[in-house]
Amino acid sequence: MQLLHLVILSIILLTILVIIFILFIDDILRTVNQFCYSCQRFIGERSGLFKIVFTLLFFVEQAAFLYILHKYFEISKKANTFIGIFALIVVVTASFQAFVWEYKYALTEREKSAFKNTVNKLMKYTHWTERWLSKRDKLKKK
Repeated sequence: MQLLHLVILSIILLTILVIIFILFIDDILRTVNQFCYSCQRFIGERSGLFKIVFTLLFFVEQAAFLYILHKYFEISKKANTFIGIFALIVVVTASFQAFVWEYKYALTEREKSAFKNTVNKLMKYTHWTERWLSKRDKLKKK
């Protein structure tokens, strides 16, 4: 009998939760979307910092890998050291390369945007100058 009451109560609570979720799904999804956009903007504005943090994290992981190899596996110390140092070099180099390429891409995009703005301003100025010169020529002819 007690089990039946517990099952019925669980079904009622689950139904209420589903109804509340359906009623407020739009607000919930909007809030989640705003949070994700804020996180994306935060990470995007600090991408260099995150690259450095992840590079350091990779370094710590490889150092832990080296320690585990040394402590728990029967590998010669020279091989263990070589494997660990090689892994550290590869991961740090790959991370650094990704950082440099991303920075280069961002710099190129900024320069491209600045160039487009300059071209647009120049085109507007050229158009204005041509109109002014044509008005001046009309006035001279009169």
